[in-house]
Amino acid sequence: LALFGSRAFSAINGATFLLYLALGSMLFLVPFDLGARRDWAAWETSLTLLPLGVAIAALSRPAGALADRIGVRPMLTLGAGIVAAACAWASLAGEGAVGAAGPMIVLALGMSAVVAPLSAGVMAAAPDAQAGAASGVSNAASRLANLFAVAGCGAVASAVHAAASGPGAATFGALPPIGDPARAAAEAAYLAGYGAALRLAAAMALAASALSWMGLRRGS
Repeated sequence: LALFGSRAFSAINGATFLLYLALGSMLFLVPFDLGARRDWAAWETSLTLLPLGVAIAALSRPAGALADRIGVRPMLTLGAGIVAAACAWASLAGEGAVGAAGPMIVLALGMSAVVAPLSAGVMAAAPDAQAGAASGVSNAASRLANLFAVAGCGAVASAVHAAASGPGAATFGALPPIGDPARAAAEAAYLAGYGAALRLAAAMALAASALSWMGLRRGS
């Protein structure tokens, strides 16, 4: 617990938790939209999510090198802001390939900007003798955030969906077939829950950006 006496260590782990809350919410909810509402095939959904892994693999090393030159603070602040923009865009549930894939591409760019600086920043904020513990705390923060994201954004989406659809409605994500007379009302309720959960995710990412800017010293 002594590690949390460092302001930088606490700020970076707080930002990690908030960022991975936003990421987990996106990765949980977007497949619902692609499969349940748009009726896309599994391979189309997988292809839409592909930019995230590709961008992190390709851009993390350059992002780490850039963080070495300009500092972790601006990288985390900007990257988290980009993630917030991706979540806000996804909450609009825009139509077509651009509406579906665009937010994921922006999310990929934002996360690729922060993954390496988060690791570097948390290690720099801890004494060398406690590097293993610092790495473990950072890893735990991201894993716990993913668990809370599924529980939290699922609860928000379900609650807003239930309020919008009224008693006796199907659960969130279960939509009547396209062409069914009940489809329009069910889709409107679904979009209300989907949008509310992703706007909350955007707020979490924006909070991570603010925490990075205010919690880390200039030049760090």
